[in-house]
Amino acid sequence: KSIDKILFEGMISESEREELFKEIKSLLALAEMQDFFSNKWDVRNEREIMLPGGESLRPDRVLLGKEQTIVIDFKTGKELAAHSKQIKKYASVLTDMGYPTVKSYLVYISDQKVVNV
Repeated sequence: KSIDKILFEGMISESEREELFKEIKSLLALAEMQDFFSNKWDVRNEREIMLPGGESLRPDRVLLGKEQTIVIDFKTGKELAAHSKQIKKYASVLTDMGYPTVKSYLVYISDQKVVNV
């Protein structure tokens, strides 16, 4: 549905839609990704976290479980040190908020790569 929405809004062409669909399908088939989309999690997508002082964070996906929390950020470009710094900050804030055993992952869509940070 999301791909069709950006096609409808003119953000991508029909050929780009097909390529994007293939990339996403391939990415979701990765073993590491299976757990990220299972029904065992309480999922928070793009939810804003307000920090003291007015700063806000918006992780792409947070998975909440009884004994574990996973924070995921999806990236379309090349790996950068700033990405690791960003996801580590998300994980640190979630830990400070009392969420259990926070793990963090970067998912590089174009490279079909999942990085445990």
